[in-house]
Amino acid sequence: MLPVTDFSAGVQVPNLAPVEEWERGHSVIVAPLDDQGPTDRQVLRLMEIARVEEPLAQAILASGMSLPVVRVATRDEAELVARLLGEAEFGTTILDDLTLELRERSRRVREIRIAGDTIDLLVLWGDWVSVRRDDIQVVVEGRMVDTTVEILEGATRKRGMLEVQDTSQFFQESYAIDLYAGSISQSFRLKPDIIDYTCLGIVPSPILETNVAELSRQLRQWIGPSRYDAGYRSVAKLLEPAWPPASRVHSGGQHRKGDFKKYTRSSVTTEAVTQFTRYSRMRFALTTGA
Repeated sequence: MLPVTDFSAGVQVPNLAPVEEWERGHSVIVAPLDDQGPTDRQVLRLMEIARVEEPLAQAILASGMSLPVVRVATRDEAELVARLLGEAEFGTTILDDLTLELRERSRRVREIRIAGDTIDLLVLWGDWVSVRRDDIQVVVEGRMVDTTVEILEGATRKRGMLEVQDTSQFFQESYAIDLYAGSISQSFRLKPDIIDYTCLGIVPSPILETNVAELSRQLRQWIGPSRYDAGYRSVAKLLEPAWPPASRVHSGGQHRKGDFKKYTRSSVTTEAVTQFTRYSRMRFALTTGA
């Protein structure tokens, strides 16, 4: 790599080639601005550097939250992005994927008991674990929406060509709440769809969202609002330029209908769990200065 001079630093542009989910990346996080809001120059520079449209740039800066704007392959590229943003008076933090420890799974919890200054967690396939309130760094709540688009294609008169005949879109909603103690290895994930809500002293509702709201209320009251983060739901779309949801394609093979023509079914599923995990681990890293 060529040495960086004052002149070259002024004309360099970041390489924003896509980084695969399984590859090691480096994310540049932009800190919230002060109460005066962004200047026109800051909006323009964020659009140019992160290569996003103006409405998205405005929404990121209006969120009042620390959010990733790019994910690049190397530390040098991340430092270049951070330097360019710094020249526009943005505060930034660089997060290496290794810091997020995405391969380290949080321990799953199926029952909780809140008692005084401790919370007892029944780990899935394990025993009860007690955690003191003062040891919990942050609690992060996430509402995730997965989408599946089913596509039906039929052959056209042109040999080998397929034409979309019909599409259907489906949504699936899920929730997760992460509790972080001293490290990511000491983190726990509550999946509200498997939690035994009777331990909260309530009669469970047949509506999952009602149960989640009560679980959230009790945890927020117990840990304190400053350590309870429920922001993912409002910023999930703003994360997509840097951290897009994972997608997978499934082929359903060929089918015949009443018209005896051959049709091909396929589906594209977009899953948000990895994106939420990145957001959750980022909140822990920024809280602890990891």
